Amino acid sequence: ATDETNDGFFDALREKHTVYQWKDVVREAQNVQYSDKVINIIEQTICAGGRRFFGTQKSTFTSYIFRMRGYIGAPDTNEYWHNIQYTGMKSVDLYAQPKVTGNNYMMEDPSMWEDLVDDGSHQ
Repeated sequence: ATDETNDGFFDALREKHTVYQWKDVVREAQNVQYSDKVINIIEQTICAGGRRFFGTQKSTFTSYIFRMRGYIGAPDTNEYWHNIQYTGMKSVDLYAQPKVTGNNYMMEDPSMWEDLVDDGSHQ
């Protein structure tokens, strides 16, 4: 999900990775009827299922993606921000992980999903 309108913006990523955008989803679902009201939900779901997600601080759109990633057990549930340069080394990049405090109360708190145990009792 992105607000970027320049198709060439992701060319560097496309050289090594498959990149999906909303236009790809629309092309695949040509005969599927949907309301414009669900576009954001579909984009959030796609982002939640990715290997890694980079979001925007203080964005409710981003926060819900981080939360869903925790609930579904995404491969990497760390919170990455588009305006922070990461090294690719987990031991170093962990220092960039946000801490939930009174000053940044809008951050998602991983304890909301880390303590969940799927024992089948809620089925």
